[in-house]
Amino acid sequence: MPVRNVMTHNPSIRYSLHETGRIFTAANPVWSDTVNSGNWPVTPLHYHAMFEIQIWKGARGTLTVDGGMMQSGVHSVYLFTPGKLHGFQLLPGAGTVTTIQVSLHAAQSVFDITAFGAEMGADWSHLPVVSGWYDKHRDVFLRLAASPGTGAGAVYRELAAVFAMLPAAIERRGPVMKPDDFLRKVIAFTSKRFREMITLDDVARAVGLSRTYFCRAFKKRAGTTWITYLTNLRLEESIRLMQQGASVTDACFGSGFNDLSYFIETFKRFQKVTPLRFVKTKLRTKL
Repeated sequence: MPVRNVMTHNPSIRYSLHETGRIFTAANPVWSDTVNSGNWPVTPLHYHAMFEIQIWKGARGTLTVDGGMMQSGVHSVYLFTPGKLHGFQLLPGAGTVTTIQVSLHAAQSVFDITAFGAEMGADWSHLPVVSGWYDKHRDVFLRLAASPGTGAGAVYRELAAVFAMLPAAIERRGPVMKPDDFLRKVIAFTSKRFREMITLDDVARAVGLSRTYFCRAFKKRAGTTWITYLTNLRLEESIRLMQQGASVTDACFGSGFNDLSYFIETFKRFQKVTPLRFVKTKLRTKL
C-alpha cells in the first residue's frame, strides 16, 4: 500500500491553487467549510487540482458527477479525485454538507499518489467517486474536517488515516470512468467568462454545436439548463464578493449581473432572502 510517512512534508513549500484563489501551505494544507440548504443550496459543476471530500450529515440532495446524476443519502461520504467533474444541489431541510479540499502536495506527503495512479492505469480524473465510508469511518473524516487551525501535525495525522483507506476503496469500485469532455469544455468556457455578458449562442459556438442541440445536451448531462448553471456561478461569485466586504451593488456588477434590480430579484428567488438580508443573517452566521 503506497502510504507515506506523515512527517515527510516540506514546510517551506508554498503554492497557490488558482481555481479557488486559496493559498495552501505545508502548515495549512487543508481547507474546510460546512453549508446547508439555507445558506448555500447549490455548488455548481466544477473541477480542480485537489482531492475533495464531502461529508453529508443529515442532508439530502443530488450529486452530478461527470455527466451522471445520483441521489445522496442522509449520511454519506464522497471523495472526488483531482480533475473529477462534480457539483451538488441540496434539498430543503435540515442537515449539512462539509467540504474538505486537500492540496496535492499534502496528499503526496502522506500517500504516494503518483505510484497509485500508475497502478490504476489512469489519470485521477478517470477514477470513480469513492463513497459509502460514512458508517465505518465517520469519525476519521469528522476529525479531518475539524483539523484546520489545530496545527500541521494533527492535520497530517488525519490525512494519513484517510488516504490509508483509499486503495481498497477505489479498487472495490470497479472500472474507471471516462470524463465528460463536452461538460468540461462548457465549464471551462463559462467559468472563464461568466462575468461578461455571454449568451447561449456564445457557449454553443465555443463547443461547435447549434444552440438547440447544445441546450439538450447540456441539460441531459448536467441535470439543469446552462442559464441556471450560469446564474448559480454568478450568485456564488456575488456571495464570495460580499464575504470579502463588497457592497450589494459591487457584488452585483462584479459577478456578471448588469442590472441591480434583476440581481436582487434573482438572488431572492434562489436564496429565499434578499442579498442585504443574506449578508446580515445567513452570511454572518456562516462566517
